[in-house]
Amino acid sequence: MSDEQTHSILLGGKFPPIKKMSKAELLSETEMWRNIWGWIPSQIKYYIARTGSTVGITIRNYTRYLGVLLDTEWELKGVECGVFEKVYDQNDGNYYFERKIIKLPLGQIVSFQWIQERILDEIMAKEDEESISEDGKVSLS
Repeated sequence: MSDEQTHSILLGGKFPPIKKMSKAELLSETEMWRNIWGWIPSQIKYYIARTGSTVGITIRNYTRYLGVLLDTEWELKGVECGVFEKVYDQNDGNYYFERKIIKLPLGQIVSFQWIQERILDEIMAKEDEESISEDGKVSLS
């Protein structure tokens, strides 16, 4: 399943008809949903797995409501980001590359960037040189 199809399903709710999907597409979508389920915190899974169940809820004034659990609301408080960072160790005077997970509270985030593509600097420079024709004109293709 392409990234475009995944975005279409997750953000737009545009599900392709299951009967028209190939086995490879079905396997890919199943893998996507399993990945998503794996990322959900266990305290949220607890309620999601019980959506549609009959519940009895008693509130502070001891009024009891009997019904079906339809939905729950959750608040995003932060994000985790896996990074590979070059750091200097003052104890031994060496640089190290650290692969780590950083937790960022939402209040500290100023910008959020979705990276679609990354190209090495050397490759991009070579492509720029090739786009300049012999007569010195820049090709925009």
